[in-house]
Amino acid sequence: SFALSPDELWIVFASTLTSTSPRLVSLPLAGGAPVELDLVSNSTGFPVPHVTADSRHVFFLDTAPVTQQLFCAPIDGSAPTRRVESVRPVEEFQLASDGRPAVFATRVVRELFSVPAGGVVPVPLLAAGFSFANPGGHFAIRADGARVVYTALEPGQFAANLYSVPIEGGASLLLARGTFNPPLLSPDGRLAAFLDAGERRVHL
Repeated sequence: SFALSPDELWIVFASTLTSTSPRLVSLPLAGGAPVELDLVSNSTGFPVPHVTADSRHVFFLDTAPVTQQLFCAPIDGSAPTRRVESVRPVEEFQLASDGRPAVFATRVVRELFSVPAGGVVPVPLLAAGFSFANPGGHFAIRADGARVVYTALEPGQFAANLYSVPIEGGASLLLARGTFNPPLLSPDGRLAAFLDAGERRVHL
């Protein structure tokens, strides 16, 4: 697995050159020595790197079974790789298009968080008592990176609702009730398309 930085100055890939277990390495395309980024995770497979839009950081999930966690490292190795603080395994994550926070969902107890590049303390995005509806793409980051649209369950409810929340955290805005599938956002972020939970019709 590998990723090219948006500024086309770095390539990041998993390697076994320096360890029997796969380790994440960044390499300057202009020439130079590789930089080993993954010095702290317990990966047993090849981690998939994701480079932030500003080309400064790399986020990746380790592949340790059961306890999968999210890590962040400067692409040039100028500071240590750090584990994002999460008491639960991380199910999935996405990066904002402008280099602002990453957003991730946890497994077992469905929760949604954002964390700034280079940071380790996540910010909860769900309102108190809410639970993230399902893993597998049930949230989307708006194109400008300012807000996250997600489906979540209110306490005591069985049908998920569609919400929008600032990516740095704050009050959630209810967009629609009784949603079913993950939301799809228009390129300009002004519209969200989703299926309702009853008649399975598409709504905007």
